[in-house]
Amino acid sequence: MLINFQILITIFLILVIYFLIKERLINFYNKYKAVFKKITDDYQDEIANNIQYIKDQFVKKFQKKNSTLLPSYTQKPTQPNFIIRHYEDFLVGQQQNLSYQIKCKDREILYGQFLYKNLEAYTGKGFQYKVSYDSNFNPIYELYEGEFKNGLKHGQGKLFGQKSENVIQEGEWQEDELKQNQNNDQNNNQKLQQNDDHPRNFKIIIKDGDKIIKSNIKIRENQRKIEQWIKFNQLISQNDIKILKSKNRWFTSSIIDSFVLYLNIQIDEKYFKIDFNQRKQALRQIFVPSYVFTQMKNNTKDINIQIFQNHFLEYKRIDYQIEKIYNRINFIVNRNNTHWFLIQLNLKNYQMIIMDSIINKEESYNNFKDILNTIFQQQITKIVISDQCIHQNNGYDCGPYTCLNMLKLSEIQLKLETPSEIRKFLLEQLKQN
Repeated sequence: MLINFQILITIFLILVIYFLIKERLINFYNKYKAVFKKITDDYQDEIANNIQYIKDQFVKKFQKKNSTLLPSYTQKPTQPNFIIRHYEDFLVGQQQNLSYQIKCKDREILYGQFLYKNLEAYTGKGFQYKVSYDSNFNPIYELYEGEFKNGLKHGQGKLFGQKSENVIQEGEWQEDELKQNQNNDQNNNQKLQQNDDHPRNFKIIIKDGDKIIKSNIKIRENQRKIEQWIKFNQLISQNDIKILKSKNRWFTSSIIDSFVLYLNIQIDEKYFKIDFNQRKQALRQIFVPSYVFTQMKNNTKDINIQIFQNHFLEYKRIDYQIEKIYNRINFIVNRNNTHWFLIQLNLKNYQMIIMDSIINKEESYNNFKDILNTIFQQQITKIVISDQCIHQNNGYDCGPYTCLNMLKLSEIQLKLETPSEIRKFLLEQLKQN
């Protein structure tokens, strides 16, 4: 009996010791696990900090380098692997083994490689896009590709006609001037002769028997000059002026697209005036004139892409990846040539936001989404009807309300709130000087 009692005591003590040791082991394990997790987290944080430090040093290194100009590449990138970082008026970028820098200034874009320390000494090969405006705000483009020295065209290069890829001058340049030679003189003479083949003034003679009824169309041409003029890159007529003076006439594309250019000029001036630290956070945007979208159709992908790329030719050197430059792109649309409205495309999440002064269902915009998807690789999946849109209460003010919605999106501070106010403003902008 005594032996059995001793056995029970022994078993009891073993169980007690077991449970005590087990509890200590569990506590030890939990403490060890917590310590191990802390060490792991600290190690990961250290790695992340080291990576961030390397990135920061990488960017600083590029900031201290100078860019010379980017030679146009022949091999098209297979993936959108450009890395763009803002630095003052520069966008630092790299693609595969090619290091380059895009210098974006107001009305100028410069593509270059890194060679020298002086940021202003663009010496090498590259591409330059410039635009200036005459007294009527009509754009004058200059696109040059070739060699540079200290920021000036110097060496072999070619100049393109307006905003196109048509070469108008090619040869050796010296300090921004093309050195003339016999071949250049012959080419210029041929161009002048080609222009002379189409004289500006010619005569039309109308006869009734042997009697001349009317001759010399110059009078009619002079009259046409009075009735039509060009402002904001649009042909403005007396009819446009009458529309703006009226309270209930529909806007023409000339009126709408002239306001597009007006806003783009104002947006760029405002953007490049702010501090570059603010510029990093700014939501940069651009308005696309109505004639671009009007030319596009569903199921014509290649044509739509070509139209889009022709309009954004200045971004060819980064494979038209405008999402690296802009956050939002705004398309002006004329539905069936009877109704104006606005589509804003968010290039971060590819939502299509509708700014329409007439309320419609989302499904009614599916065709426009399909057209844009031919350009943006089917990335647009969602249509959003904006609740910030100003709505019309008649059948003729879609043009003025589209302009008011454009103005609202642009964040340009103009105190214009009604159709009559926007008509009056545009009348002042577009009337003949």
